[in-house]
Amino acid sequence: MAQTLSSRRHWLRELSVLLAQSATPATLSPAPAPPAGPIVGNEDIYEAKHEIKLPVKWTAPEAIRANKFSIKSDVWSFGILLFEIITYGQVPYSGMAGAQVIQMLLQDYRLPQPPNCPLPFYNIMLECWNAEPKERPKFEELYWKLEDYFETESSYADANSIVR
Repeated sequence: MAQTLSSRRHWLRELSVLLAQSATPATLSPAPAPPAGPIVGNEDIYEAKHEIKLPVKWTAPEAIRANKFSIKSDVWSFGILLFEIITYGQVPYSGMAGAQVIQMLLQDYRLPQPPNCPLPFYNIMLECWNAEPKERPKFEELYWKLEDYFETESSYADANSIVR
């Protein structure tokens, strides 16, 4: 879905619109996305023009600092969504306040590899959390990486090990 929307130039302010609310992957509920601001200058960047509350734990560092959102900040949020999926809805940065998360991210902290998360899957999440937005993969690349991951025989064995 994200690949299709991004290819049609629609913007996903928050890819973690589907936040897991419980430990079961079947229970998902929508979370409100921040209101979209006008596109400023470059058509690839949104800038919120009024004060909004951000879901800091799902928002890319550059979006927090400059209040500007792009498809690359959506990729960051998608990486957080992958974390939520692989942990069956665990809240990212559990036990940390928003201000603490911001400070840790500025020091290049990233969520640790969850137990039972195969390294190749965690590496995809780390690519989404690259400090340099331009270095994050495009959604089309993520689509192919995830498809390749789940199509390989060894990945299926790894994926089966994380199913409860």
